[in-house]
Amino acid sequence: MKVTELFEKDYTPRIRIDMSRIRNDDKGEVSSILRGLMCSIEGWGAISGLTNDEFQTRDPLILKFSSVENAHYFKECVEYYFSDDILDRLEVKRRVKKA
Repeated sequence: MKVTELFEKDYTPRIRIDMSRIRNDDKGEVSSILRGLMCSIEGWGAISGLTNDEFQTRDPLILKFSSVENAHYFKECVEYYFSDDILDRLEVKRRVKKA
């Protein structure tokens, strides 16, 4: 069974990213990776106007996705690609809210 069958069209998938505990020296690189990952999953339009500064100044940052599957996949990719040290500091939480 797919997650979308449970939520249908009444929910909007979101991911909350809190970078407040990331070292300042690493924030730019982490932001670039997160933007690239979002672009590869959601397409170019998803990151239009979303700069690295947004990740660093808006804490936490809420990213919206087109589907629950894409939001889950984004979180899984973050957990797979980032080192444990960064993951311990980076908080990425799934949020599915009623639209």
